[in-house]
Amino acid sequence: MESSVRLKKCVASVRMSKYLVEYLTAKYGVHPKTGGVRFPPGTDLYVLVWDAMRPARISPREESEEVADADSDGELKIHLPCSGMVSPYASKKSPEYWNYLSLSAKREIRAFVSLHFNFEFHRFMMKNEELGRPLQIREAVADFRRRYRIVSISEDGLLKNFARYRQKIAPSKKRKYTHKR
Repeated sequence: MESSVRLKKCVASVRMSKYLVEYLTAKYGVHPKTGGVRFPPGTDLYVLVWDAMRPARISPREESEEVADADSDGELKIHLPCSGMVSPYASKKSPEYWNYLSLSAKREIRAFVSLHFNFEFHRFMMKNEELGRPLQIREAVADFRRRYRIVSISEDGLLKNFARYRQKIAPSKKRKYTHKR
């Protein structure tokens, strides 16, 4: 009994878009006992969550803000880092006590995950283009969705995302026509 209560304290939840939850779940896997995504030590997400962990305290104001801030339809459960995994010189943060993520920390995690997803998706698509497009663009998007088991965002949404990115890094130039008279 005490073990299950202890494990429940080692999990924090962050609301974010469902496709980001699917991406992280497929990339890092789910801890079998807690049901939370466990980030490997040394990754940027691990360090971000480690730095954001605070002693548990919940005020009614922050709870109501989080409900109002819930603009997404997915919930990511994060298996909180344990104290011995970061560094022997780091401060000890037991997830049983340091199990609170503030609203601003959750926003920061959400923004970082979105940035990380976009980076990996754009890198995957650009690599396909650099190799002379061995896969058609739609096939590459489908392959990316299959790799990370993403079903909550359509291919068209990802194609549009990539088209915006490509337009941003290499804007198309309008042709100047000369009129002959």
